[in-house]
Amino acid sequence: MEFLLRSSVPDSLIQKTLIVLPLSGADSRLKKTLLLRILRTLLLKASLSETALQILELLEDLDGASASAVRRRAYLAVAVECTVKYLAAAPDDADGEFSGAVNRIWRGRVAALEARRSGLVSGELARWRDDLEAALGDSRACERLADLNSRREAMNEVRAYLKEAWESMGPSFLESVAAMSKGLTKEKDDFVVSGNKRDNDHENDNDACMEDVAMHDENQGKQQLEEKIDANQEVGGRDLLLESDKGTFF
Repeated sequence: MEFLLRSSVPDSLIQKTLIVLPLSGADSRLKKTLLLRILRTLLLKASLSETALQILELLEDLDGASASAVRRRAYLAVAVECTVKYLAAAPDDADGEFSGAVNRIWRGRVAALEARRSGLVSGELARWRDDLEAALGDSRACERLADLNSRREAMNEVRAYLKEAWESMGPSFLESVAAMSKGLTKEKDDFVVSGNKRDNDHENDNDACMEDVAMHDENQGKQQLEEKIDANQEVGGRDLLLESDKGTFF
């Protein structure tokens, strides 16, 4: 399941799989993988809504540790985008959707994070809360906020966080098994090649040894023949030569 969540298969297939395999008994790693997959889908669809804030909060709960600086920046960027986007649509209507976003996000979510001393809270987050609340009665501040490219900033920060999160988790189980199998296959191939090389070297050594023995026997035979000829010449070589001559001419 983790392998599917981290792959590029369509979300529709993931949804069908989740129906068959519910997450009631899933471990924290699988739940984290699912949350990251949903966050990635929101990013690809350029739809970083308040759901992304909820996902980042759940990821912090699953990790059980202080949030990284990259996650804090992602949370802040999404919170700002989910608030000021209403000013971009209606900069003169600060009391409308913008005011509702300030109440939900900054007086609701952010206040709750501060109360439980969440790792997502930072000094910059607190400063943004103060600036956004102050902008409720300041038209010039609203105009300045409306000119911000908060959407691009949020997408860049979420993309950076996803990269860090996937890398920190390491490969999935299936990917690890595949890497191990590939390594074992390579070791086996190297062993076979090394074994063949040793066999060839051994055969070459045997051939060289046989050639040396044959050469030695041939040299020894020549030496023995030469010694016999010398001995015959010293003892009766002349008589043998004469007998040979007689057989030739008479």
